[in-house]
Amino acid sequence: MSIWDLQSDLEVNDHRDVLYDDAIQEVQGVEVEPEWLESNEISYILYTSGTTAKPKGIQRDVGGYAVALTSSINHVFGGRPSETYFCTANVGWVVGHSYLVYGPLLHGMATIFCEGLPIRPAPGIG
Repeated sequence: MSIWDLQSDLEVNDHRDVLYDDAIQEVQGVEVEPEWLESNEISYILYTSGTTAKPKGIQRDVGGYAVALTSSINHVFGGRPSETYFCTANVGWVVGHSYLVYGPLLHGMATIFCEGLPIRPAPGIG
């Protein structure tokens, strides 16, 4: 089964869905300058209520977070630069954005992820 077979039965919602081929044409040749940050600047703040029902923010800094992700992709997951990494974690959770986006890219890997249910071509294994 090819990607074209899968694509033929997909229902595309123009208000929600963006097709890669369309999106990539809009930015072809565009260069974006990076925003340089100090290692101790805030990368993000993750808010959780935990068991207290009172929001608490956990702050991640740029440098330590980047070192931890790069190191763990290498030493825990065994990833190597130029390899492709696939993950089905939820991008909205800390593990998701850490290991779907930042970790692999910081380590020089390509990343592929599936947001939603990975049920095609078949929902079962085997």
